[in-house]
Amino acid sequence: MWAYPFEFRPPPTAEKDIKFLVKWCEKLGVNKVFFAVRRGIYSFHESKILPQNPQFKGFNLLGKIVKSLHDIGVEAHGMVVVSPWVNLREKVPSDIDPCPPFLRRRDWLPVDRYGFREDEAPFFGRTYDLDIGQEEVRQFIAEYVRDLIEAVPELDGIHLDFIRYRYWKSTLKIIAGPGSEFRRIPPSPAFIKMTLSRRLLNEEEGLKLAYKIMDVRNAGGPPFKETEIILEREYLYCFCEKCLKNFTDKTGIEFPENLKTTDEKSSWLLEKHKEALIKFRIDNVTDQVRKVRKVMDEEGFNKPLSAATFARFPPHGTTDTKPPSEEDYDKILYTIAQDWTSWAREKLLDFAAPMLYWMPPQNILVATLILKKRIGKDFPLYPGILTADNYKYKPKWLLEAAELLKENNIEGLTLFRYGTWCERVRRNLGMKPIYRYEKTIKRIKE
Repeated sequence: MWAYPFEFRPPPTAEKDIKFLVKWCEKLGVNKVFFAVRRGIYSFHESKILPQNPQFKGFNLLGKIVKSLHDIGVEAHGMVVVSPWVNLREKVPSDIDPCPPFLRRRDWLPVDRYGFREDEAPFFGRTYDLDIGQEEVRQFIAEYVRDLIEAVPELDGIHLDFIRYRYWKSTLKIIAGPGSEFRRIPPSPAFIKMTLSRRLLNEEEGLKLAYKIMDVRNAGGPPFKETEIILEREYLYCFCEKCLKNFTDKTGIEFPENLKTTDEKSSWLLEKHKEALIKFRIDNVTDQVRKVRKVMDEEGFNKPLSAATFARFPPHGTTDTKPPSEEDYDKILYTIAQDWTSWAREKLLDFAAPMLYWMPPQNILVATLILKKRIGKDFPLYPGILTADNYKYKPKWLLEAAELLKENNIEGLTLFRYGTWCERVRRNLGMKPIYRYEKTIKRIKE
């Protein structure tokens, strides 16, 4: 089960919340808790790399949770979110100490295929990731894992979340009335930006969304009633100068001199050398996993390394009722570069939790069996079912999925959410109610 630090109120109330988490896990038969070890740039342990969350300064929240779970025989794994690190909703003081290097190193932010660095046009307008295509960034993330296991050696393992490149593709159609101004768009690729001022480290940021203008229709001149503008944004990373140079160094593929812009270079790569680009990105993500495993070995932390992974992408929305297929996995190699079944075969991972979100129960089983076939039946899988407040998975489906997985000798399932893990906690925080899964999960335990 996933758990988040923001579900705990500041001390002394935090002690009560920890006790309730323990009782809840004991009552429902949870045997592993993946606990998020930071929120944004703030760590929930005394870190040498990140500042500690101000609400829990001097209070060893993570250590207390680990001990309390151990007292009832439940494992506590540190969940390390790999790529996303900064959210523009957070206010970051300029005198923060220690100051994470990525707050000063804008060159650590990835660049999309059009040439927009994330501080120019962040994902969905607000999220900053780190560019795991860069060697020094991958080493920084590995050193954060070292920092964590040195501070909390009693953890039962490390669980990697978002161990991948970010990806999304949006296409928008705007009806602009006569739209005569769009007749002045030059024939070469053009871009449109929608900005919103936000502050990060005392710097004014005029940024947010950016789209490539793919087509303008009915804008040739009067008479016409309306103009259609087709916009596209593909969050495909990373095409910064460092990553493009690394690509050339590793593959020997040189860019033609007539390609000047990032948009031109990425389009050329995707047309002429797509397979080489896919492999390059996969190798970067896999190297991140290797670096984490290496740090664990160096520290003598002989405990499991696991990961939240994907069986297909996108994992939800348009694919909710689409039956899983063996081709699904091949698509994630392009979109998010997460070849995690190879990590299993290489023995980098000890188990995985493929996030299946809210697939119907039969589809959850089919997807899991497809993955078992690819990896090998002996590799443990704990399929993830989303039970968050805004994605209401039917309680009867949860029970049915558990029964199907058990009948087919699957090791278990993972409950994950973007909100909180329990109705009582939601009430304490003044949050809206969600489905009451407690009775259903208790039946799963039985």
